[in-house]
Amino acid sequence: MYTNKTFNEFLGYDHNELLGKSFYDLIDVPDKELEMIKNIAKRRTQGEVFSIELKEYVLIGKNKIKVPVSIFAYTIEYERKPSGLVVVFNKTKEKAYEKLFFALSQINQLIIRQNDEEKLLKSVCDVLVDKVDYAFCIVGRVENKIFKPFFARAQNKDNEEELKSFMFEIKAQNICKCSASKAFYSKKVSYISNVVDLKNCMSDFFERHNISSTCAIPVVKKLKVAYIVLIFDVIPNIFDGEYLHLLNEIQQDLFFALKKIEDEKFFWLINKVINESFELVIITDKNFKIIFVNNKHILISGYTKKELLGKNIINFFAIDKPKTFKKEILDTIKNTGEFSNIIKYKLKNTSKDYYISMFLYDYMAGEQYYILIGKEIAKEDDLKEKIFKFSHFDQITGLINLATFEYSIELFLERAAKQNQIGAVIIINPIQFKNINHAFGYDVGNIILQNIAQRIKNNLRQYDIIAKLESDRFGILLKDLKTQEDTFVVCIKLLNELSKPYETQQGKISLSFNIGLSFFPDDAKIAKDLINKARLALADAKAKGENQVGFFKKEIEQESLKKLELKAELELALLNNEFIVYYQPYVDKNKKISGAESLLRWKKGANIISPGEFLPILEETYLIADVENNLFEQVLKDIKEFKIVRYIPISINLSLQSLMRKHIKDLIITNLKYHNVDESLLKIEILERAFLNDFNYIKRLIDEFRQNGIYFALDDFGTGYSSLSYLTKLNVEFLKIDISFIKDLQNDKTKNIVKSIIYLAKSLNIKTIAEGVEERWQFDTLKSMGCDYFQGYLFYKPMPKDKFFELLKNGG
Repeated sequence: MYTNKTFNEFLGYDHNELLGKSFYDLIDVPDKELEMIKNIAKRRTQGEVFSIELKEYVLIGKNKIKVPVSIFAYTIEYERKPSGLVVVFNKTKEKAYEKLFFALSQINQLIIRQNDEEKLLKSVCDVLVDKVDYAFCIVGRVENKIFKPFFARAQNKDNEEELKSFMFEIKAQNICKCSASKAFYSKKVSYISNVVDLKNCMSDFFERHNISSTCAIPVVKKLKVAYIVLIFDVIPNIFDGEYLHLLNEIQQDLFFALKKIEDEKFFWLINKVINESFELVIITDKNFKIIFVNNKHILISGYTKKELLGKNIINFFAIDKPKTFKKEILDTIKNTGEFSNIIKYKLKNTSKDYYISMFLYDYMAGEQYYILIGKEIAKEDDLKEKIFKFSHFDQITGLINLATFEYSIELFLERAAKQNQIGAVIIINPIQFKNINHAFGYDVGNIILQNIAQRIKNNLRQYDIIAKLESDRFGILLKDLKTQEDTFVVCIKLLNELSKPYETQQGKISLSFNIGLSFFPDDAKIAKDLINKARLALADAKAKGENQVGFFKKEIEQESLKKLELKAELELALLNNEFIVYYQPYVDKNKKISGAESLLRWKKGANIISPGEFLPILEETYLIADVENNLFEQVLKDIKEFKIVRYIPISINLSLQSLMRKHIKDLIITNLKYHNVDESLLKIEILERAFLNDFNYIKRLIDEFRQNGIYFALDDFGTGYSSLSYLTKLNVEFLKIDISFIKDLQNDKTKNIVKSIIYLAKSLNIKTIAEGVEERWQFDTLKSMGCDYFQGYLFYKPMPKDKFFELLKNGG
């Protein structure tokens, strides 16, 4: 038998060790099949010419390791004698992916079916051996630094008893290199690709059972390692860094499964408390139809469950105008998040005073419920007084709340309309106040809110109304003004006082503010509209900068309404899969297509809408990440089609929201593997402004992707961050020169800037792509500067997938 170096290496032998061995010594097959193979070899040595297409076998390597292979065999002449040529392909990598993807699929099915923690873990153990075909699996926990198994499974059932008593000490990572110890202390998946390369506390166990590769998956519960899943296999390198993202996914799935089981137990407990403790607990659908009542409610009210379910909750309130009251509840919940009041609640044979609290619960997109909790009011005056304060006043500042503020404005408006008085509503917004809470804690934040309230009081007349609104905003009603200009004077005075530093135990803290204004009767004639228009006026103040006063403008209101309508349309577009992919190629100096950029389009009916009209709204919402995820899936499917005619890299644009998603790297890499798309065919484009949020995070992300063969392009270069020192620290492959420079290329200053950008990029080994090349002279100028690639209407406009596919097929 003559073998090459690669064959020797993946079986773990050197050349001398294989001398004198027969191929039959290396193949792991039953005796009957071995006889058949020997017969085939005999026919070859007798000169019979025939081939054997790829067949899968297992070869036995050094130290009894098992290596999955595919074999192709053919009859040849060697040293003038008929011989057999056997070509062997190592299938370890394919087998590893096959097992891990199958393991993920099986575990996900278990998670759906099982709602008992121990049964789930036992089933995981069984599935990994019985179905996925790993050699052993043990699930155990660490007690007093000793690993103790409580579930075990082995392909050879004789080994299971030994596995169930397989205990060992968990030692510090610098003492023991076993995967279980590493997993326990790091809370991360740990693996040993080939146990022969590393001696540790389990070496005897590995040798006794011919184990070649092992993995430990820590299952974290309440921030601690609750269990460790140990997986062993006879194939070396079946667990490796290349598959770590899939092992991490298994770990995450088990974490979420245990959390789901824990949550379900908790919900069962909560349900018991709700049924037995509260007097009234009612859940309604979005139309106020009752879908749940607790047991105590049935006991107290005298109604049967059948008499309550499906009825409108408003019908059980003893009120004069049900429709008006329902609108009041909805408006209050919309503005403050909660409706609280004392009402007469109709029981079967009487009515009683109940203090109720009602709020909205968004279960998921499109599914909304209202939850009502009620307690009977005792006759004691002090309790009624406490409830009144709770219903009408902010608990932190002592100021009236939004509902009472709105009521106070209405009282003033009734008088002001009769007496032709002028009034103004002011909304005060502390800028980035949430940063105070994050940096110093909510206790410090509450103290500052109290100080803001006091400063406002100190600078207003006694009869002006001050309120604490939603979040960190304040409202003011200025009554009986002589002119609107008087309001502006008050606002400037307030801004001067409020922007002075605030003394805290942590030191002085400075804040900036914006003020929004609306006037009665010019801007609105009812309280709610005055408040909403003052809120809209904050946008005018924000556009001017910090510590500014904004006025209500009709165009701001119209713009806000348009945004709300567009947002609703975009949500529907996402549900209806109306977002599609267009492709715009870029070319080299010879006008040959070198790659393409995938671009988002909205297919709205018969119209194709470009992103300039809707992308800003998408980026303001959670929708952008979902849209980009769908776009990415479509691009991967398209790349598989493009590969039929030509291997060509496609770039995708990712927003900051997508880049900041947890596990974004693992998600992209897993999808590439799933769609069988080579990493070199995908590029990621990001805008310069992405770095403003967290430069170090983006830099680390770029480096991690690069290690996995995925490269980044910096889009619209020169329009955003534009710090050359940062560019030197970023491991990007492409730099896209913004279209604004290309349009102004005739300007000498612009030309010099572009020349400098290209020179800098070349010195950093970064390729350049010029965007928006529309004229021949621009192409010639950029080419003479040394630009690498060119994109624009001079060459190709963005086009749908089918047209781009035809272009590639025709050799474009």
